[in-house]
Amino acid sequence: MRIPHLLIGGLIAAAACSSNAIGDLSSEDRAGFPARGGLIQTDSLTSVDGAPLPCCTADSAGSHITILSGRLDFYADAQYTDTVITPEGPRSGACVQGVPDGSIIQRNGVLTLPGGGSYLLMPCSIGVYEVTLSEFVDGGSGPPSRDVSIALGSYSWAPNALSVGDQGTSSGHISAGMSAATITLTIRGHRYRFVATSRF
Repeated sequence: MRIPHLLIGGLIAAAACSSNAIGDLSSEDRAGFPARGGLIQTDSLTSVDGAPLPCCTADSAGSHITILSGRLDFYADAQYTDTVITPEGPRSGACVQGVPDGSIIQRNGVLTLPGGGSYLLMPCSIGVYEVTLSEFVDGGSGPPSRDVSIALGSYSWAPNALSVGDQGTSSGHISAGMSAATITLTIRGHRYRFVATSRF
């Protein structure tokens, strides 16, 4: 689903109706988690603990597991009560962002201010995120490639500030930091660095 962005009078509206040590999220972790809305932003994994991809080969039960790629996906909330009327119709207030006049917004969401400086403009200030790794498994009994979800939860955003929550216990404590187009998540002591790539 493509999410339209609208810049009118300084407002942007977005409409949206080593890994084996971390482990994949179980169905129990996902149980009871609120439904998520449309995909609003995707960021690409660039490094793990400072090592560029592919990296971080680890041994597990006779297999060698290497992280090939990864992504950090952000979704709008599926339901909201903060409806705001915009020129494109009703929207969640969390998905209507004010920006200073004269700002430039790049395709990946980085906003450059007229007086200098920049930050990543998220399409919605609250919602749901998920971290997925693509791995290559050498020597295992299953398929050689797999996608593993290692973190899922809610997020809240303000310019240059990102807070993330944690769903379930498999992913452990998570912290976040951001600078321009870069988002760093620390998950169970491992640092995953992402760069913003696409807004929807």
